[in-house]
Amino acid sequence: MLLTNPDMLHYALLAYHAKWLELWRNLRFVVIDEMHTYRGVFGSHVAQIIRRLQRICQYHGPIRSSCCFPRLSPIPVSWLNS
Repeated sequence: MLLTNPDMLHYALLAYHAKWLELWRNLRFVVIDEMHTYRGVFGSHVAQIIRRLQRICQYHGPIRSSCCFPRLSPIPVSWLNS
């Protein structure tokens, strides 16, 4: 499971996806935090990041599920355990 936000996807994971081969090959769930309603240039940028994520995930193997949240719960472990 990958818990991240658009900034970390762009700066760390997608830019260097070749260094994260083990993660991509074993990845089954993606949860993206801080997914608000974005508009304009920044909205286009976030949309491109999500497209890159989808391409890289398909290249390394299919993921089972993905979801986006405007913000994660103050106690994120509670929904992970349910």
